Amino acid sequence: MEKITGVYVPYWLFDCKADFDYHATGENHLIWSDGDYDYTQTDLFHIHRAGTMDFENIPLDASENMEDALMDALEPFDFTKVEPFDMRYLSGYLAEKYTYEPKDLFERMKDRVSRGIENRASEEGRRYDVVHSVQCNTNYKSDHQAYLLLPVWMLVSNFKGKKYLFAMNGQTGKIVGELPCDTGRSVTWFLLIFVIVFVVAFLLVWLIGGVMA
Repeated sequence: MEKITGVYVPYWLFDCKADFDYHATGENHLIWSDGDYDYTQTDLFHIHRAGTMDFENIPLDASENMEDALMDALEPFDFTKVEPFDMRYLSGYLAEKYTYEPKDLFERMKDRVSRGIENRASEEGRRYDVVHSVQCNTNYKSDHQAYLLLPVWMLVSNFKGKKYLFAMNGQTGKIVGELPCDTGRSVTWFLLIFVIVFVVAFLLVWLIGGVMA
């Protein structure tokens, strides 16, 4: 480990109302045989679901200096433990300032919400063997955003001359990042496991052959 830094990362929390109109085609298949022929019956259904979903506290990091995918992967945070801002919390730590306004993050918020809407809409109602031709038209509205700082530990590791960045959720201890990989050791372990499996398989075949003989 080369460096560990405590950082308060700026986030915008979005509340969002989403009106959705979901359409898809569902298929159910029935297969049987009369001894001479095999038959397949395919029933097609038009799936239509519409409604409104409310989302609260969708966190999006508000600093261009922080990698979005890394910050998203740190979730979840427990927002019931949020405290009013106090400068004393920042003593001994770095603190980023937001560089994105809520309007700059609206499209990112929509992308995150849309996946949840489609997943939830596809789960409702009867089950189908296959669902395809999905179309989901959604109108999004966000009238409330809250600004807060969330604690993150940034860890830098140096492995064989390459730096690896990790982030740790300062609330839960969850760590995300790219793990370094020693190619030489990976090959060695692969060959060792392959040899062991081959020997075990050979012995089993030999024993089974001896018993049958």
